[in-house]
Amino acid sequence: MQLAFDVSSWTANLRRMFHQDRLDSVSRCTTWLLASGLLMVSVACQSTRLAPQGTPSPPAGSLSENLESHVRFLASDALRGRDTGTQESLRAAGYLAEVLRKAGAEPAGDGGGWYQVMDLQGVDLTRPPKLTLAGEAAESLECVHGADYRLMSGIGGVQNATLVTMNDPSVLPEVHGSGPVALFIDLDDPAAGFRLARDRRDELAAIADIVLFAGRPGVGKTRPLPEHLVGRPEAPASIMLNGPALERVRSGELDRVSFELAGEEPVAALNVVGKIPGVGTPDRPDLADEVVVLTAHYDHVGVSPDKSAEDRIFNGANDDASGVAVVLELARLFGEGEAPARTLVFALVTAEEQGLLGSTYFVQNPPVPLEDIVCNVNFEMLGQPDEGAGGFGKMFLTGFERSNLGPSWAAMELPIQADPYPQLQLFFRSDNLAFVRQGIPGHSISTGGMVEHYHEVTDETDTLNWPHMEICAEVSYQALVPVVSGALDPAWLPGGNPNSE
Repeated sequence: MQLAFDVSSWTANLRRMFHQDRLDSVSRCTTWLLASGLLMVSVACQSTRLAPQGTPSPPAGSLSENLESHVRFLASDALRGRDTGTQESLRAAGYLAEVLRKAGAEPAGDGGGWYQVMDLQGVDLTRPPKLTLAGEAAESLECVHGADYRLMSGIGGVQNATLVTMNDPSVLPEVHGSGPVALFIDLDDPAAGFRLARDRRDELAAIADIVLFAGRPGVGKTRPLPEHLVGRPEAPASIMLNGPALERVRSGELDRVSFELAGEEPVAALNVVGKIPGVGTPDRPDLADEVVVLTAHYDHVGVSPDKSAEDRIFNGANDDASGVAVVLELARLFGEGEAPARTLVFALVTAEEQGLLGSTYFVQNPPVPLEDIVCNVNFEMLGQPDEGAGGFGKMFLTGFERSNLGPSWAAMELPIQADPYPQLQLFFRSDNLAFVRQGIPGHSISTGGMVEHYHEVTDETDTLNWPHMEICAEVSYQALVPVVSGALDPAWLPGGNPNSE
């Protein structure tokens, strides 16, 4: 992407600040943040308040009151849908770090701070992106977003890239020459092309400067572009082609690709990470080195680009402010009790909505040795009862039959059942998947298989059922106690690890 500022220099400055264990003074921190446009977060100042001015203090009420307070702040209009890499997402991150601190957790991010600074930025567009397809014997096609293509992810641009086609998902095509390359994934199923571009983005980035994949043969629906994009400047953009543009690329008529973006200075994307160190047990002191990671994603999808809409903010109360609130309260409950035998890590990740980027970054840059992580429990959409999962106070566990966690919790007579929606493949669609890909038992606890308001502006706080959420938090704590104490050792069941399928 051609931007009017030095991204690498900006990122380096940001990392130096976030990795710094302690600043000489609050003013030094604030001065840099003002200069960078990042006042929404008071970074790395471990001895100071992390949440920005105007952010509410962590609540000190009952479990139910605290859950509601967390969600009402995170899903407020003031946070404008918590899109990754926005000023509002930084404000949310500051709040989460302060809550974890007051819960008694220790910082476990970069450089001993609360944050992991991802190789990812959010950019506000100053003009629409421009996709141009060309060929030696054909007139160039200026593509229309929605009708001809849809930008799925990424902020990297390219000029006059040579098209290389990939028809077999198991074989990467050979690339010759030194010029830029546009990889065209041409599979019969558009969903398969999307998953390949998403799940193998780093592998594809090694051979391509931009990734296109085949969408629907018909003309797509013209839609306004988002005002905010997220990606890594050096990573290829991912684009779905539709209609005549798709057919002209398939035929070989158009075989050169250019893609341009123009945006304002980017904003950091942060994971928020805290921990409660384990102490082991007299019989098993080594349990202190074993780690249980609890996750939830605090990002949502931001603001609708449709400026004519009466309500443009996707508040994301259920998805996933509810899960984040539960993790925050689990941190408080475990922080108030006796020191756990196993170490607990609380990872509140961003960019889940962009393809599990935050959790993937976490496992690629773990604050603890990856081999020490015995399991991940992810919390996703716990704010509304799901009749398919048994209704009020009942939850389901994705991949229930894959490890011993689900059956063990069922034996404890906890209201956590098997996933009632196997057709939705939810086990493979949330942040637990990042851990599963590393061979670590990982599951999501949820009540959000078939609920209203999913990815709608109507996902507001007043649609949530607070007593239901309180039961979900209480049951989750009860389920985790034997795992954290060492009474239950997480393990895949035979045939349960999808990496061996």
